[in-house]
Amino acid sequence: MKKIILSTILVILVVFSPLVSGAENGPAFHDLSGYLVSLDKTPPTIKLATGSGEKKFHWILGKTGFFGHEGQEIEASVFLRRFKHSSVTLVFEGKIVVNVFATRF
Repeated sequence: MKKIILSTILVILVVFSPLVSGAENGPAFHDLSGYLVSLDKTPPTIKLATGSGEKKFHWILGKTGFFGHEGQEIEASVFLRRFKHSSVTLVFEGKIVVNVFATRF
């Protein structure tokens, strides 16, 4: 199961690698991992506990994708119930969270 998750993340990183490398005209993607503290719809924010403390990030209702361990997309509220206080990876486009993945280590 770990191999599937790691493979999925690797594929995502490879697909977006031209964007991450600093392409002048494309958006810059990056990611951050930590523990999910909260996920709110109003305003749409995600609070993540990282090694440097808790941080709050913005996401877009209807655009940001939430993905479980098997890669299936699920509703934000279901994601919070299943993965609160679990390890997650946020993928950003600029400063906005575009995808959230539940991770297992």
